[in-house]
Amino acid sequence: MKEQMAECYSNLIEVVSESEKKARAEDEKIHKEIDIVRKGMLSIEGRAFISECRRLLDADHVITFDEYRKLQKEHTTYNDLGGNHDGDLLFEMVTAKYKKTVATADAEEFRYQ
Repeated sequence: MKEQMAECYSNLIEVVSESEKKARAEDEKIHKEIDIVRKGMLSIEGRAFISECRRLLDADHVITFDEYRKLQKEHTTYNDLGGNHDGDLLFEMVTAKYKKTVATADAEEFRYQ
């Protein structure tokens, strides 16, 4: 009886061990697929984000509050996906331009009061 229980226990451990190996392999596969999707999303979001930054940085363009808020959200998404510091630099440039525009508008409004 003890031998049968020991054999049953041994078989059970083997089955659990194989199940764990299969689960780990599936987890690794899923993580690789998620990483591929994340990189694809980063590529798409990155191109759109950089393009929007460049549009807003055009010398003739005046950045609106709504445009700036939208870009802030896109910047957060870009960083959450793992974007690089090139996007941070562009966002800082847009922020500086926006702040300058707001300060100029505030000064003009104050002058006309």
